[in-house]
Amino acid sequence: MKLKLTAALLIAFATITFAQPPNLKEETIHIGPGTEDLVLDTLNGQQRLLVSCSQRRKGLPMFGEIVSLNIKDNSKDTLVRTGEPTDLLFHPHGIDLVKGSNGAALLFVVNHEETEAGKKNSILLYEVKGNTLVFRYQQTDKTIISPNDVAGLPDESFYATNDSKRARMGFGWLMEKLFKIRTSRIVYCNGAGQCINANDKKLAYANGILITNDLIYIATTQRKMLAEYRRQTDGSLLYNRNVAKLNGLDNISQVNADHVIIAAHPKAGKFLKHAKNSKNPSPGIVYLIKLDNGKTEELFANDGSKISGNSVAVAFGNSFYIGQVFEDWILKVTIPLPKEN
Repeated sequence: MKLKLTAALLIAFATITFAQPPNLKEETIHIGPGTEDLVLDTLNGQQRLLVSCSQRRKGLPMFGEIVSLNIKDNSKDTLVRTGEPTDLLFHPHGIDLVKGSNGAALLFVVNHEETEAGKKNSILLYEVKGNTLVFRYQQTDKTIISPNDVAGLPDESFYATNDSKRARMGFGWLMEKLFKIRTSRIVYCNGAGQCINANDKKLAYANGILITNDLIYIATTQRKMLAEYRRQTDGSLLYNRNVAKLNGLDNISQVNADHVIIAAHPKAGKFLKHAKNSKNPSPGIVYLIKLDNGKTEELFANDGSKISGNSVAVAFGNSFYIGQVFEDWILKVTIPLPKEN
C-alpha cells in the first residue's frame, strides 16, 4: 500500500535540504531487530505501519516478525501468523501491501530460510485481518534466487527483485557486488505458480521495486540507477530509461502519482563495517524524486549518528518514518508545514 501525500506536505518536503530547519523533530521508536522495510496500512480503517523485522547479526537471538505500529499513539503489536506450513521459518525481508481484487488486504513478503538442509528463498502471501496474518501461499521457483523486495498486484500476482543471479551471501554473490556486475533479474509470478524472468535489461544489485499502473520502477544499490520499465501483457518488462542517477538506493515508497521517496546508504564500505559492528556508523540519505524529470531533493541526510544503514522511508501526514537494516528502531521525522499565503 503506497501512501498519498497532500500538496502542502510535498512542498514542505521539496524545500528540505541537508541544512535542515532547526525546529525539525526526530523521535526514535523501538520496534524489533532489523526494521528493514515498512508499509503504510490504511486499509479497513487502520492507521498504522507494518514493519518487517528480522535479526541479521550473527550471535544474537533469532527474531523474525511483522510488527504493527499505531501511528496515533505509537502502540505496537506483533501480528499473529496462522495457517502456515509447519516447517516454515519466518525471516522477512522486503514487503508490500495491496488491496486485493475482492477487497482483502494482501501482504507480500520476501522470506529467507536457512536450515541444516540448506537455504530456501520464497515469496509468501498473507491476508491481513486485524492483527492476524492468514497464510495464502508460498511461492518458490528456480527464478527466485536472491530476492530482495516484492511488489504485489490485486490478482495475487507479483514482481520481485533478485539482487544477484546467485544465492545470497555466497562467494559468487559477493564477487558480483564487489565488481558491480549487472546480473539482477526481475521475476514475475502470476499467482498460479508460473514465474518468468521479466526484465530485458539486467541491473546491478536490483533492490526496491514499485508498481505504478503500467510502469515499474527498480532502485539499484549499484551503478546509480532508478530504472523505469513498462509492463507488457504477459508480465514481461521493457526498459524505458534511468530516472535518476543516485548511489546506494534501497526501498521505494510512493508519495503521489508524480513523486517517490527512496532511502539510500551511499557509502558501501561504511555500510559493510556497520553490518559487522553496530558501533560503526553508516551514513544515510532519504531522497524525494519527481518521476517525470528525475528532479531530486534530500529530505534527510545524516552521518549515521542518528540512524545507520537506513533502508526505507514511508510518509504519513507531516512525518516520515525511516527504517534500517540491522538495528531495532525506526526514526520518525516531523517537519513543519508551510504557512498559507
